[in-house]
Amino acid sequence: MNNLELLLLATVCLAGSMWASAKKTRSAAAPTLLSLLMYLLALSGPAWEWSKTSGAALPPQVRAAAFDESEAVKAFLFAAIGSALAALLIPREPDQDFGAHRALNTRPISLSAAIASSVAFALFLIGSGTSILRRDVYLQNNGPLFILHSSWPFGIVFGVLGTVLIFFEQNSKLRWWLVANSVAWFVAPAAVGSRTACAVPLLAGTLIAWNELRKRRIHLLMIVTALALIVVTFFTFSAVNKARSMPHGILNMPNVAEATAADMIDSTDSVLLPVKQLLASVVVAFPDAEQSVTYGVDPDVLISNANPLPGTAQASELERYWPYEWVPLSFVGTWYGAMGWVAQMAVFGITGWILGMIMYNVQRSRFQLVAFLPLGFAGLIGVVAIEYPSRMVWRLVSMCLLLLIASYLVRDSTRYLAHGQFAQDEQPTDGLGSVKRPSALNAQVPT
Repeated sequence: MNNLELLLLATVCLAGSMWASAKKTRSAAAPTLLSLLMYLLALSGPAWEWSKTSGAALPPQVRAAAFDESEAVKAFLFAAIGSALAALLIPREPDQDFGAHRALNTRPISLSAAIASSVAFALFLIGSGTSILRRDVYLQNNGPLFILHSSWPFGIVFGVLGTVLIFFEQNSKLRWWLVANSVAWFVAPAAVGSRTACAVPLLAGTLIAWNELRKRRIHLLMIVTALALIVVTFFTFSAVNKARSMPHGILNMPNVAEATAADMIDSTDSVLLPVKQLLASVVVAFPDAEQSVTYGVDPDVLISNANPLPGTAQASELERYWPYEWVPLSFVGTWYGAMGWVAQMAVFGITGWILGMIMYNVQRSRFQLVAFLPLGFAGLIGVVAIEYPSRMVWRLVSMCLLLLIASYLVRDSTRYLAHGQFAQDEQPTDGLGSVKRPSALNAQVPT
């Protein structure tokens, strides 16, 4: 099957998964999002050729292979097909959603996210040491790396979750706590040159715009705020790239911002420079995946890295894009090159099914407010799989497996409550909100 035929097959599968998301079950949206990301990356060769001159992980002389000759196209499309087929395996949602009988209480979820985000940020500061304030080179660190690496993924996840919960939480003090956490997880990653800093303003701006559209209203202040946050996202990404080539850290952030603005003014791309840099950072996955497929990474390395226990990771040098030692090979390419198309469809199909079932179970629970979380994981796993090696991808998949188990426990307890507690919600209550006993009801009946 040539690449064009494979593209047509992937298009049909993706269309089927979109239909399932719209007509069958909303839970199919998580694997559909993963499939869509892989599908778009398969078509991103021209986008790399347009944006690469503005800087990315790979130098401009690295060209994208032609579509009909590219192995990266196959790697992305087989991943897209596997994820799309997983969407079709998610069960149809029940007609009666027991959770709909009960008003959603955001406070326990918001409080848990705020605490987890704050603790993770404190550990991140400890793991970064004093280098969080000032560092001369990228990745310089004088704190304990184990604490830093342990806190990083959880902090980002809960920081992003807290950003979403800001728009739902009614308690003002708790909402400001979530805002403070979001600001912290924006400033600190930006200071150390991490692109994850862009997630907070991008998500906040998108949610503000979505909320305005959902309520069919146009508040000028909200629209301006949303646009400003999107602009901040692009500028932050450009600043993060600049930080990696000069002294940075929290104390050097004004110097980094000034240098970034100067580069924009001096560049022929002007305001398009941050846009090109952000686009190039994503579509660089196309030439990276091309090299990853043909590099010949040992399958034992990829399988061994699936072990989530500390100290079991294989040497990172085995998954590097030499001679560009700073560029990791992408999992979507190395897995396809080492294991073949069946394994490619299987690993992305199983991952998509896990995400869909988490969403399905959570939607049947009392925690429906966080049913969007698998969508975030779908996007995160997709981005990590196209730009990072196997260890990071397997770590995220392991987290999703834990969430899947927890979601089954939540769904089971809710099913029990559906015949008990939720049934009580339909019974008369007294002035204090307690369910009246049959004897109390009978006593009110005139004889």
